[in-house]
Amino acid sequence: MNSPTVGGAAGPIATWNESSILPRCIGYELESRYNKPKKVSRTSTTNLVLRKDVLEMIGGFDEDLPTGYDGDIGYRITSKGYMIAFAPEAKVYHFHRPTFTSFLKQQYNYARNDLTLYSKHPGLAKGDNVTSKWMIAQPILIAASLASLIFGAIVALATGLAVRPASSVLFVASAALALLLIGSYAVNSLTLALRAKDLTAWPVLFCILSGRALAWTIGGGMGLLGYVRRNR
Repeated sequence: MNSPTVGGAAGPIATWNESSILPRCIGYELESRYNKPKKVSRTSTTNLVLRKDVLEMIGGFDEDLPTGYDGDIGYRITSKGYMIAFAPEAKVYHFHRPTFTSFLKQQYNYARNDLTLYSKHPGLAKGDNVTSKWMIAQPILIAASLASLIFGAIVALATGLAVRPASSVLFVASAALALLLIGSYAVNSLTLALRAKDLTAWPVLFCILSGRALAWTIGGGMGLLGYVRRNR
C-alpha cells in the first residue's frame, strides 16, 4: 500500500461455514476465481482495502448500484492507472449462502442488475480475473438453445412435414448447445472436486454451476426487460 501505483489490496476468501456441503462447494468455486489471480482488475469487497485518497479521487462507490459495485470500483481504479495488489496472507472468512434457494436468488439478482453495470462500463463485458468470458457467454448460449427449441417446435407445428429439415436443424442446434453446456458443467465441477480432494462435492458443484447459469439467464432476461422499459 506504500507504493504510489497501488490503489488497493485484496486477499483470499475462505469458507466460514464449510461443515455444510453446499457452502463448502460454493467456496470451492469462488476460491478458484478469487484466491490465486495473476492480475487483479477487480475483486470482492469481502476482502478489500482501498487507499482513501484514490477512493475519493474516483468519486467513491456508486451507491446507485444494488450489486456489482465491486466490479465498478475495481474498473474505475484500474482505468486510472492504479493496480490492486494481492496479499495471499490476508485471509478473510466468508459465510456463504446456506441453501440452494438463497444461492439461486442471489445469482438471479446479480444477473438482473448486471446490464446496468455493463452499460456503464462496456469493457467489463470482455471478462476479467473474476468473471471469465465463458461465464458471460453461458446465459447467451442457454437463451439461444431455448430459442432454437421453441422456434423449431413452432415451425414443426405450423408447417408440418413439408419443412421437417428446417425444424430438425433448429432441434439439433438446441441439443448441441445444451450438450456443450452440460458437458462443461460436468468437467468443471469434476475439476473443482478433484482440486479440493472432495469427490462427494462433484454432484453438488454440478448443480451449483448449472443452476447458477439458469438463474443468470432468467435474471439477465428480466434485467433486459427492465432496462428497455426504463429507457423507452
